[in-house]
Amino acid sequence: MDYHHLTVFERIRIAVLSHARFSARKIAEEIGRHHSTISRKLKRNLTNDYQAETIQKQYINRRLLSKPKGKFSPHLAQKIEKALAHTWSPEQISNAYEGKTFF
Repeated sequence: MDYHHLTVFERIRIAVLSHARFSARKIAEEIGRHHSTISRKLKRNLTNDYQAETIQKQYINRRLLSKPKGKFSPHLAQKIEKALAHTWSPEQISNAYEGKTFF
C-alpha cells in the first residue's frame, strides 16, 4: 500500500471540518483518506483547535530533523586530504577508514 503525506490543502480541509465538529470518519470520507490517519493527525496535533498552517510548519520541521546527518566532518576531510597527499587511492582511503587504521 502506498503512503502519501497529507498536503496543505488536505490539512486545511481537516481543520475546517474538525472545526465544524465532523467526526474523524466523516472527515476521512470527505477527503478520501483512512479514518485512522485523520484520527492520528487530530490527536497528535491537538491543542485548542487544528490549525493547518501551524501543523504544516511542524511537519516540515519534523521532516528536516529526521534526516540522517551523515559521516562527513572537517576532521575527516583533513585526514582524506593528508592521505591523498601521500598518494593513497580512494579505495585505500576507504578501506583504511572502514578498518579505523587511518593516520
